[in-house]
Amino acid sequence: MRRADEETIPSSVTPQIIPASMPAPTRRSPRPSIRHYERIGDYTDHDLLTLCFWLLDDGLQIDRETRVGQAMKELGFQKRGKNIVERLNHAFDQAQAERDRGRN
Repeated sequence: MRRADEETIPSSVTPQIIPASMPAPTRRSPRPSIRHYERIGDYTDHDLLTLCFWLLDDGLQIDRETRVGQAMKELGFQKRGKNIVERLNHAFDQAQAERDRGRN
């Protein structure tokens, strides 16, 4: 037996959950042409900085771990090695500092 205060939703209606503040998807410029290397040490600082600027172009507030993961994926790295993370963090630090100063 149903209580009087229970609401019924017709079985043909599926409720939609809409997040309160979803950022609008943004588009990046075309991916920069960066040669693929097997080792992080083969990439120049300029290569990594260019990639980081491109990734930051989406304008989304994304944590650093996720950004490093995005860069690793773009570079084809599957293992999160110490040198890879250090180089990418350094490049993101530089790219963000440039952005904060209004450059690029």
